[in-house]
Amino acid sequence: MTYIRVRNTINVVHKKVLDVYFASQTEETVFETVKGKESEHIVKKGDNLSAIASENKITLAKLKKDNTLKSNALKVGQKLTIKQNDTKTEKGKKVTFTRLNKATLGEEIYIIIKTENLDGIEIEINVMQGKEKLLAEKDRAISLLKDDKKKLKAIVGEYAKNDKITNKEDFKDWAIAKVILAPKEEKTLKSYTKSLKDATDKKTYLFLAVNACTSIDNQTEFYKDGKIKKTSTPNYYLNEEGKWLELGGKKVCPIDPSIRSHFVIHCTAGTMTTSSIKTKTKYDTPKNKKRSAAHIYVNLDGTKLEIWPLTEKNVWATKIESKKSLEGQMFHIELNYGSPTKPSEAQYKTLADLYIEASEIEGCWPIIAPHIEVDRGIADGHQDPTDFDYNHFYSILKIKGVPIDDIPKFDHNRYWGNKSYKIPWSTDKTNWPPILKGNPHK
Repeated sequence: MTYIRVRNTINVVHKKVLDVYFASQTEETVFETVKGKESEHIVKKGDNLSAIASENKITLAKLKKDNTLKSNALKVGQKLTIKQNDTKTEKGKKVTFTRLNKATLGEEIYIIIKTENLDGIEIEINVMQGKEKLLAEKDRAISLLKDDKKKLKAIVGEYAKNDKITNKEDFKDWAIAKVILAPKEEKTLKSYTKSLKDATDKKTYLFLAVNACTSIDNQTEFYKDGKIKKTSTPNYYLNEEGKWLELGGKKVCPIDPSIRSHFVIHCTAGTMTTSSIKTKTKYDTPKNKKRSAAHIYVNLDGTKLEIWPLTEKNVWATKIESKKSLEGQMFHIELNYGSPTKPSEAQYKTLADLYIEASEIEGCWPIIAPHIEVDRGIADGHQDPTDFDYNHFYSILKIKGVPIDDIPKFDHNRYWGNKSYKIPWSTDKTNWPPILKGNPHK
């Protein structure tokens, strides 16, 4: 009798959700050095070293050093090596996600789903009310900003297709969703804000429900006593004491020397090129980079040029900071435009994003004020930002989930209420903190 040995040749592909969590995102600019080209110059009659250096956009000192020349004397037919300077160009951004266990209402965060063998699969995500009823019934989804839908979606591997991310391969098995922790409807936002304010510990607890829209390996786990772990209940993640995301409401930044209490808006009084901004701020010489300048310039197309990160406190851009030793108490954003041009919609939106970022850094809502008000009453004080629509800016912040009605801010009519309000008078009074409402000339 002959026995045939049968082997199992079926390869089982295990589809898994490995980890799910809330996270913050940080970006680090990655540069690459491009070596300068090398060429040869044969000296002709009438040539001189300064002209040759200028023509090749290098310094006279470099030209002499590269050719070991001790003087400026040249001979016809002499061969000179021209070595162009190495250049540093931006390669992209290195992205890092850091696990979060605390966040605030209105904050922009990320939801990370790490997977195995789920490439291209759409993941459905709900942010859920944990522990006890507050923003919603316990174990029910809360409303979020994105079209006021409770359910978010993210595709595994989609984030890794972004060529601007230098470490994109790290995310090829991840589904990543960006979300603002606030509802779209103003009525619901006010309800959430009140609920958090009235809560005993001023916070609530959230977890995640995830549906991979395909069959995956059962990830249910049990305690020794046989009870199901809440964190491993199919589709539920972080639903356990000590693992919930603590969601609290931000307060308005107090006026205190240790805190950046004010978010100051400027404009350049005329559109500047990137090159001119870099020259003005000494951007390319880090050791000598100008600190008496805005943190960030925002162009008409909404793109940003970061002179200093918003985390940097040793930056000042108003006269009052020097006069009253207020350095380190303000965020400064320079909109790159000037009369008769008005701020673009893209600038308003980027400015709103920067305001939210500033609030996340400081952990509170900064008071909003323009340069014209901060330096009011000071000789040669500025009058920017010109023709800035404050009400429109505030409406964008509201759409982004910022409780702007509860935040002290410069009143639209203190600039637009009368033609004379747009220009500071020599008789205006200087105040710290700046006055935000009423006739500026009284």
